[in-house]
Amino acid sequence: MNRFRPGQPSPALIVSVIALITALGGTSYAALILPPNSVGTVQLKNGAVTTPKIKNGAVTAPKINTAGLTVPNALHANSADSVGANGVNTSAIQDAAVTSPKLAQGSVGAAQLKGTYAAVSSGTAAAANTYVNAEADCNPGDRVLGGGYAWLNDATSFSTVYSTPDPLTTPNKWIARAKSSANNTLFAWAVCLAS
Repeated sequence: MNRFRPGQPSPALIVSVIALITALGGTSYAALILPPNSVGTVQLKNGAVTTPKIKNGAVTAPKINTAGLTVPNALHANSADSVGANGVNTSAIQDAAVTSPKLAQGSVGAAQLKGTYAAVSSGTAAAANTYVNAEADCNPGDRVLGGGYAWLNDATSFSTVYSTPDPLTTPNKWIARAKSSANNTLFAWAVCLAS
């Protein structure tokens, strides 16, 4: 008959305790090396920390690891060091970057805007069913923004070959070619941008 001896663990108990210590070893180790009231990356699951769980003012600049954070040109976010001779081009401006609150009152006024004007041709006489050309010229050095043509009188039908800026590369006039079913007068006009 076996006697019960208090104070001495059985072999089964020793094996159970060793298994328990081994199973809990990772968490116990992490708990031993972390300061009190802290959580390490091992304990956090992806997406566990959300905005509502962060106290206002808790995340400050010294607490951010800049090694993993990249903000291109952060020092220049509110101003530019310099602007080229041709100013800021459209590729340098993000969509909706320039809004009304960002423009100083009166910063873009009449002095900064170039004027536009209309130039109309003197009129080209056209015999019935005969194509004619009309040309409206902008002042020297100015550019054409758009244009069109018109007939002096109504007719049964009209036919147009073209109504276009000329030359296409740096247009300074508007040209039109058309015919009318009756004797008529063709006018061309240009909307010009002053230089």
